[in-house]
Amino acid sequence: MITVILLLSIWHTAAAACCPDGWMQYGGSCYTIITSQRDWTEASTDCGIYGAHLINIETKAENDFIKNYLKKFTKTGASLTSWIGLSDMIGSWQWTPQGESVSFTDWSPGQPGRDEPNSNCVTLWAPKGYTWDDYGCNLSANFICEKAIETTPLVG
Repeated sequence: MITVILLLSIWHTAAAACCPDGWMQYGGSCYTIITSQRDWTEASTDCGIYGAHLINIETKAENDFIKNYLKKFTKTGASLTSWIGLSDMIGSWQWTPQGESVSFTDWSPGQPGRDEPNSNCVTLWAPKGYTWDDYGCNLSANFICEKAIETTPLVG
């Protein structure tokens, strides 16, 4: 009797969309909150190190997702006022680095108000429920980085 063992492997390739460890996913993006205090320009540069940019909040749903995440920490006593990628350093409010115009906003009452010198950059302001507040770009805050979801090939 002859026994023949045929080993057949079928390999197929698919793609899995995922975020790096320590990042959270929403829609087609990955987000991370950096709790190292930086001015707006330093925060933007630091996001670039991760292949990301300061968050561009384009819809109410995305804004609510980020605000709700930040509010979880507020319940523990943390205040995570954080830079986002909106500035008017060139005269009009635009998202960086793409220079896209703003289609959605969530300004705190009275904002943008130019309360601080050089208030050309925007934070999610913890004392006002993480609504948007113009803030001096040279001041320090936490920051939120955003990048596209990575697609990793799966072989199996």
